Parts: sequence; structure tokens; C-alpha cells
Amino acid sequence: PVSILPVELHSAILLIGQAFERSFVDRSFERDELDEEEITELSSFELRVSHVSKHWRTVALGTGQLWSDIAIQPGYSSERAEAYFARSKRCLLDVQLRDCPDTALTRKMLNLLFQDSVRWRTCIIEAGLDSLTMTEIVSLAVPNLEEIEINVQPPDRARLSDESWQGRPVLNGGSPRLKVANLHGFAVHFARPPLSNVTHLELDYRGRLPLDYEKFREMLTNAPSLVDFSINGELIDALPHNSHSGSVVLPNLLRLCISSLYGQVYSRILLTVKAPQLQSLVLEGAQNSDLDPFLEAPYDLLHLRSFSLCGSAFAPSKLNKVYASFPSLKEI
Repeated sequence: PVSILPVELHSAILLIGQAFERSFVDRSFERDELDEEEITELSSFELRVSHVSKHWRTVALGTGQLWSDIAIQPGYSSERAEAYFARSKRCLLDVQLRDCPDTALTRKMLNLLFQDSVRWRTCIIEAGLDSLTMTEIVSLAVPNLEEIEINVQPPDRARLSDESWQGRPVLNGGSPRLKVANLHGFAVHFARPPLSNVTHLELDYRGRLPLDYEKFREMLTNAPSLVDFSINGELIDALPHNSHSGSVVLPNLLRLCISSLYGQVYSRILLTVKAPQLQSLVLEGAQNSDLDPFLEAPYDLLHLRSFSLCGSAFAPSKLNKVYASFPSLKEI
């Protein structure tokens, strides 16, 4: 019987079961095979196993990692969040702060999480510019944070006279282990984490306040460790005429993906980013003339093997020019 298993082995089995079920839910959700009610039921593996028997409950409650996923969002249970926080003991946390309701109970729970930010491992934030969440993460220290995703909603007010809407940093207390950063919406302006150790960066912005070129260049200069870089939307404003003097070298970059509704963005970015080790270039939505400025003055990409065009339209003559510019290509 399971009751004779060593507690450590029983705990390990529970963690494997939880990971397997979450993987199943994620795959099924992507295929639209589960509705919201089924997903809610399946997401509580840790609650179900803690009600099998007294012994199972003792093991489950003693396995802090089972309770390390904490979500504060509309409709959440403050009692459940507090229980998960207490049961997680000193384990690292996976935190989700999504449009947190402005209530006394929520503020209490947020304060507990912010005071224990040393335990954050991953974090997803969706918040308004003037929310408590955005205020608190400015100076937050997260020494164990590995991944962060931030989506800042458009401000519903005018900019204050002494307020900067370009380059507002967050996590100023330090995030030395941060490797993955996904910035969506106005997060590219209002919520920039330290990028010095980040290897995977995604910037997704489709609003009417693009970064000016120097701010974009500064952001890349502060991210020398990038291996994978994705850009969606019209992120950059105008590119200086002397583009080569403003380029940024990313010595470790292996993959670059650009998706935009505005053709001029493709060459702007390609003329800015110098990636001598680049192996894969992905362009989504690019049209025949979008690469002309770049192809007129290409730089050596000796390791480029893959050139992917998704939803793009290029004439055969333009593809021939791409092959001629980058002879190391093996596929387009």
C-alpha cells in the first residue's frame, strides 16, 4: 500500500502527478478540448490528493512545492490564496497577479507576496499603470526570479508634467537570475526589468507610442546576453540616416523573430541589431519591398542557416537576392 512508502518518495510521486496533469490541461486547452469548468476542476490536483485520506493529507500538506502556484485575479479566493501561501512553506513561488481587485483582502495578500519576493521564481503581471502592483514592483528585489511576463494596460489619463513615459524601470532591487522576459503592451515603456542576464526577450507593442530609436538602442545595449529575441508590432519610431553608427552588437543572439504590421520596421531592426552568430531569422508578415534598405547594405551572417517567411510575400527575384546575400542559408 501507498501508506508504507517513505514520505519523500510519496511527495515526489505527488509532484510528478501534478506536473503531468498540468501538462495535460495545457495541451487540451490549446486544442479547445476542455471548457472553463473542466479546467477549474482539473487544476486542483493538490486539493484532491489532500482529501484522499489522513495520511495523504499529511504528506500533501508537508510538500510545500505542491502549493507554490499562487494566483491573484478577478474571482479568486483570498482564503485559498492565503492557504497556498502558508502551505508553500519556504519553497520558490510561481506568482500570477492579473488585474488584482482593489479590496482590503487583496491588498493584504499582495503585501504578503511583496514582502516575500525573495521566493518568487516566475511571475506574470497584468496591471494598470497606477495600480498597487505596478507601484510595488518598481523597487522590488527578486533574487530568485527566472521568468517574468508583464502586460501594462494603456493609461486612461493624461501624462503628468513631470512623469516620464519612456524607459521606466522595475525590479530595481535586483533580479540576477532573470533569464526570460516577455513585455507586452505598455510594459515596454512602464515596466522594464533589468536585462543584463536575460537570454530570451519578447517585446510586443501595437500602440501609438513607439519607442524612439535611442531608447530602443539603449534597451538592446543593456541586454548583451540575448540568445532569442522576438519583436511584435511597430516598436521603433524613426531610424537615423546613419544607421550603422547606431547599431548594437548582440554576440550571443542565435534567433531573431520580427512580426509587424508596418513594413519599415523590418529593415529598421535588422539595420540596428548586429548578430554575428545568428542562425535563424523569422519574418512574419513581411512584404516584397520591406527588406530593400537592409539588402542594399547587408552585413555578414556567416552562421545563418534558416530564413523563415510566415505570411509573407516575396518575389523569386527577391529570394534570389537573399540567397546571394547570405550564402550559408540552407532553407527559406
